[in-house]
Amino acid sequence: MTYINESVFYGMEDSAHICMARVKGYGGTLVTQAAVSSIACKVFDLSGATPDTAIISPVVTVGTSIYDALQTDDQWSEDDTGYNFAFTVPKTGFPTGDHTYRVEFIVTPIAGDSFPLRPYRIYAAPIRSS
Repeated sequence: MTYINESVFYGMEDSAHICMARVKGYGGTLVTQAAVSSIACKVFDLSGATPDTAIISPVVTVGTSIYDALQTDDQWSEDDTGYNFAFTVPKTGFPTGDHTYRVEFIVTPIAGDSFPLRPYRIYAAPIRSS
């Protein structure tokens, strides 16, 4: 898969950030909890000294991050269709203000090959009082 545009999201240093998506498998159907074996996550500090080395690899639990039905709550503003994936990256993923981070997820289905979600690029604004 090729991602032409990586949207930049804005957050704050030392603050968690929620990543949401509508995830479809290779067949074009929405994934469900029963169809996903695991999800790996890595966070990279693109502004740091070693941008190709993950600074954290938080555990993503399929049962709490994949929804079997699309969600259309106030957290989702992309469209009226909704999302079926949500994961909150902990604040340890964004330890330094005025840095840009990249969050990557790799989904491993029960059957078939693993695939990446569209990466998230997050700018962590500094908190002057921290």
